[in-house]
Amino acid sequence: MNLLDELEKILGIKIDETTEDKLFTLEFTSCLGCCEKAPVMQIGEEVFGNLTPQKLAKILDEFRRK
Repeated sequence: MNLLDELEKILGIKIDETTEDKLFTLEFTSCLGCCEKAPVMQIGEEVFGNLTPQKLAKILDEFRRK
């Protein structure tokens, strides 16, 4: 499973959709300028790198608890 598939599964949305709680919108971009940390994602102004499916779940869970 790739990371985009995992994000869609965890969030319950597809690209260009927003979660019901309005906390996350899933958008695709070709580059965030962080090649040395790829794969990466950005939430707000914070960038997360060296992602794995396990890291995705942990990061999203932490944001939901804020």
